[in-house]
Amino acid sequence: MTIIIEKFDHSDEHYAAIERIANTIYPEYPETMADMQRRDRKREAKYHFQRFVGRESGSQRIIAYGEARHDSYSHHPQKFWVEVYLLPEQQGQGFGRKFYAHILDHLAPFNPTILEAGTRSDKVRAMRFLEDRGYELKTREYSSMLDLNRFDSAEFASYTTRCRAAGIEIIDLVELKRRYPSQWTRIVYDITTAVIKDIPWHDTFTPLPFDVWCNKYETQPNRIDGAFLLAMDGAVAVGVTMLFKSDATQDSLFTGTTGIRRAYRRKGIAIALKCQSLDYAKHNFRNAAGNAPNVMTENEENNPMYTINQRLGFIRQPDWMAYRKEMGAGSKGKGE
Repeated sequence: MTIIIEKFDHSDEHYAAIERIANTIYPEYPETMADMQRRDRKREAKYHFQRFVGRESGSQRIIAYGEARHDSYSHHPQKFWVEVYLLPEQQGQGFGRKFYAHILDHLAPFNPTILEAGTRSDKVRAMRFLEDRGYELKTREYSSMLDLNRFDSAEFASYTTRCRAAGIEIIDLVELKRRYPSQWTRIVYDITTAVIKDIPWHDTFTPLPFDVWCNKYETQPNRIDGAFLLAMDGAVAVGVTMLFKSDATQDSLFTGTTGIRRAYRRKGIAIALKCQSLDYAKHNFRNAAGNAPNVMTENEENNPMYTINQRLGFIRQPDWMAYRKEMGAGSKGKGE
C-alpha cells in the first residue's frame, strides 16, 4: 500500500476530502467547504500557493492533503509555509514522509531559503516529524478557551467606566459603518495594521496593501459585527477586538485580532473591549443544547493579552507551535 499524490483540482470531491481530514485532526477548529472555497477565491496571485491531495493506492480514498504557500503577513519570496495533514490511522506508514518529500520537490525551483511549519503541542508525532527534519521551534502561542456561561461582565464594569471618563467611546462595527459609510474600511484597516505590528512574532510583519486587504476582509460572512468592537478617541480608532462564528459548529466562537495603540495602553481599554464583545456573544448565541458557546483565542507566549484573557476566565488549551528551518548546506535532518 502506498500514497498517490496529485494536485488539488478544486472539485467538490477534493474540498470534501480536505474538510473531512482537517476536522478529524483539529475538531476544535472545524472547517467547511464553503469557508475553504471562499478563502481560495480571495488568494492573491502574487503569493505562491499550491495544494495537493494524497490517495491510498488500494481504495483510492483521499487520506491526506498538503500545501506549500507564501505567508502574506510575513512575506519573503524564498520563504514558504509547508503543511501536511494525514489521517491519524494512516500515520506511521511513511505516507507523511513521502508527501513532505513531494512538497520539497515542488518548491525546489523556487530555491527556498526558509521553510516554516506549525502543529499543536498535543500532536507529539507531528512535533517529532518536524524536529527530525531540522525544524526549530520559534514561536509558541498559548491557546485558551472561555466558557461564556461562566463569564460575568459585571465583574469588570469599572473598566468601561474608566474608558468613558478618559473620553474613549466603544462602538461596534454596525455603528462604525453608520457613522463613516465611506471610511469604515480604512479605519478598520489602520487600527488592525497598527496593532498587528506589535503582536510578538518571530518574523517581520508585512502589511497587506489596502486594496488587497479590502478584497479579503471587507466582506466576511462569519464576522460578528455586533461583537466587532472599536475603541474610539473622537474619530480615531485606538483599539479593536473581534469575534467570528463558524458554520461548522454552534459550540465555539473564535477571536480575531485584539490590540490597542501604544499610546493608549495600560488604561483598561483592552479589558473593556473584550468584556463588551464577550457579553454580546453570551446574550446572542446559543448552541443546540441552549447554552452559550465557548470562545477560543490564541496569544503568543510573551503577549500581555494572554494575562488579560486569564483574568477574564480563559483556560489554557494545547499550544500552537510555529517551527522554522533554515535551508542550505548541513540543514537537513534525518528522513530526507
